[in-house]
Amino acid sequence: MSASLLEKARILIKAIKTIKNWHLYVALYLNLVKNEHIILETRNGVKIKLQSKFD
Repeated sequence: MSASLLEKARILIKAIKTIKNWHLYVALYLNLVKNEHIILETRNGVKIKLQSKFD
């Protein structure tokens, strides 16, 4: 079951409020990231390393 457009917009707004480099979150969602890993940094300084490519 896919999320509605309204739900996706709410998630994006929460991501923008929480993540400093939120543009990487959007790029990852759209499969535009070329690196194997990305690091998201929250506004309170926590860094989260994510794998961007799955086989």
